[in-house]
Amino acid sequence: KTPDEFKAAVAALKGKLVVVNYWATWCGPCVEEFPGLVKTVAKFADKGIVLLTVSGDSAEDVEGKVKPFLREHGATEHAYRLDAEDNVSYGKGIDWDGAFPTTFIYDKGGSRVETLSDKQSAEKFEALIKAHLN
Repeated sequence: KTPDEFKAAVAALKGKLVVVNYWATWCGPCVEEFPGLVKTVAKFADKGIVLLTVSGDSAEDVEGKVKPFLREHGATEHAYRLDAEDNVSYGKGIDWDGAFPTTFIYDKGGSRVETLSDKQSAEKFEALIKAHLN
């Protein structure tokens, strides 16, 4: 999907807690973190939370690596790939340094409330999600 499609998807999610995870199949910490993040978000799905994933993989790796990985973890619904010419738009206009993994959490009003760089535990994600769902 394109950056414009990503922006439209984020705008359509106002009223939900939005978790945006930048990851890549070539990033060891991303691959380690991903299953816990997906399971944690799924645990709260009925409370108005959505996970958007943004892959840093090349276009050539989408079919052979990215899509199978996302299917394996049940995270295919809101999946995007960075556009090298417009990657900042994926961060809703924020200044993202390009590090993988990075996770942003936006509250139900659309304001960024958390920026998490480096690999996080499922417990950390759960604590932050609980704090911002209330």
